[in-house]
Amino acid sequence: MDCKEVQDKLDAYLLGALDKAETTQLEVHLAGCTQQCRQSLKDTMRTLDVWRALPGIEPRAAYAAPILASWKYSRKVFRLAVLTIFVLLVALLCLMWPLWGYRPQYPMYYFALLEKAILQYNIQHRTFPDNDLSHLLLSGKNGGPYLSPQIFKSNGKGEILDMWGMAYRYRYPGIHNRFMFDIYSCGKNRIDEQGAGDDITNWKK
Repeated sequence: MDCKEVQDKLDAYLLGALDKAETTQLEVHLAGCTQQCRQSLKDTMRTLDVWRALPGIEPRAAYAAPILASWKYSRKVFRLAVLTIFVLLVALLCLMWPLWGYRPQYPMYYFALLEKAILQYNIQHRTFPDNDLSHLLLSGKNGGPYLSPQIFKSNGKGEILDMWGMAYRYRYPGIHNRFMFDIYSCGKNRIDEQGAGDDITNWKK
């Protein structure tokens, strides 16, 4: 350990911040060094003694009170902000849950998808499907599938099933929709009422 390194570490030495190996090396150097390192040690000790002799300063209550009040106010505002954000998130989840959790179970959701698929088929082929709707689930040279097989199922008879397991009734050309198509679901009661009762239709009852 040379003189420069010793002088850089005198403060840490006097404060007891050096490890045992460094302390031993520094003391060996001081024992055999010139007057310069010893004088630096004395100057540093004198500075530390002056610093330690300084009286402690207690902050005045007049200065501490506004700082403490500001800190308490900041804590209160932070807690209020966190609580507000939490309430808003809960409210948003409550509003979105019916749309997100129950929308796939809503019969009109399936009905609208089926109507959209038939119209897309018409755009591709310039005609509406015949009574066999099952090919809307298949891929072909002219497009498709127009319906997702993960959402819609077929009964193997060319019919697409609604959410109650009944076949959608499809007719082209339509009786109620001229130059278009009629389509309806038997509804929750699973009874074909020819578009009456709780049947879900694409025409106004």
